[in-house]
Amino acid sequence: MKALILLGKAQESLIKKIISSSHDKCVVFSVYDTDIKGAVFIGGWAWLYNYIEISCALRECCKSQYLELYTPHFVNFVANILLLKCKNIRAFFLYDGILNFRKVGWASRSLRKTILLNRIKSLFYLSVFRSVGQKINDESAQCVWGAVFPESLSDHDFDFSKKIFFIDDGFDADIDLDLEVVMVLEPVLYSKPELIFLAEYIKKFCTGRSIRKIVLKTHPRCNKSLLLDFFSDSFDVISLVGDVEPAEKLFFKYKPAYVLGDYSSALLNIKSVNSAVNAYSYGPLLRDVSPDLESVVGVMKGQGVLFFERT
Repeated sequence: MKALILLGKAQESLIKKIISSSHDKCVVFSVYDTDIKGAVFIGGWAWLYNYIEISCALRECCKSQYLELYTPHFVNFVANILLLKCKNIRAFFLYDGILNFRKVGWASRSLRKTILLNRIKSLFYLSVFRSVGQKINDESAQCVWGAVFPESLSDHDFDFSKKIFFIDDGFDADIDLDLEVVMVLEPVLYSKPELIFLAEYIKKFCTGRSIRKIVLKTHPRCNKSLLLDFFSDSFDVISLVGDVEPAEKLFFKYKPAYVLGDYSSALLNIKSVNSAVNAYSYGPLLRDVSPDLESVVGVMKGQGVLFFERT
């Protein structure tokens, strides 16, 4: 039996591929609405109001003679419960972008609120949340057997001690790009002065390249565009807000010749599947590169992503 934890829409194609090639029963737990048949919704307050369905799915997984768990990390309460309650389990990490190039420890300040919430959820399902290894996706844990990555990244030399299985993510890279279109992957934690500075920089970038259309893709956690008001008077703007298709799919829909983003998993993925796109990171414009991001920057540069510099 397989249990698959869907935490980001960009992982959806990988999960569908795993399901289609599997002879075992597959149970998908998803924090997003998905068209995967029979997926158990665990996002938002579903952990509370969807208690019976989640409990039944967890019980079925735990009663299985063996379980293959596919998850980006062990922070999510469902993955944590299955890992601790299932006796015969093999865990595989699903590709989760830049998380796979960073060493994110359980004591990370940015994770404190998330871990606390998942501790509460675990108690609700009569389980005690526990950290596994030193990192939230620690391959040294005995239960971890490998990882599943998109085939577009197969040329990378990953710092991963277990076996990596590469799966075709279904993206067709052979497309003609529109030189008058830019896609901007919006940030999520920028202050207003930072947004103003970034918007002016992007305006100059677009004006110098005769850009006609800007496609703004917000972060999934944002319910409104942060940059729309800065560009609506000067460009033809398409604003995609909230829980829409992942940026990788939108790239193939709008075919922008330029894609701009922060230290972004989506930016890295887009450059990986289409080497012709002009991918730029605006991350260094406002903030120094933290030590835990240095390896991420190295991977992005190795893939061909360019970085804006402060002037």
